[in-house]
Amino acid sequence: MLEDPFVLTCPLGHRLSRLGRTAEWSDIDPQEFIANTLCESIADPAIQLAVKKSPLLAYNVTTLMALVVAGHGVTLMPSLSIAVDTDDVAIVPLKVNLRRQLFTLCRRDETLSPAAAKFRSILHEEARKFRSEH
Repeated sequence: MLEDPFVLTCPLGHRLSRLGRTAEWSDIDPQEFIANTLCESIADPAIQLAVKKSPLLAYNVTTLMALVVAGHGVTLMPSLSIAVDTDDVAIVPLKVNLRRQLFTLCRRDETLSPAAAKFRSILHEEARKFRSEH
């Protein structure tokens, strides 16, 4: 349905926010990396090493963003999980192309309720609009 790129999220004014280019893993200090459960699903060995060495692990987006805003480190997040009106963090694109796949699942042997079918239809239409705009 949709691909969502991971981006580096860091506090405003952080040295990585001033790179003027895409970030590479060599730019990130493992001691300031905040791991999260989405990072655990990325098969890249460099990311898994950063997750393993990370002093912090956050389990939800709210906590993760609060830690970044408070200056406790930097993290990887899917771009669509970051609030549109977030003015407290800098978003830095990554040189490596990491994306998560977003999709809907339905059982083959079950019919969706009318409300669920309508929701699925709206969701897919919005995903098509989003893809055409980005």
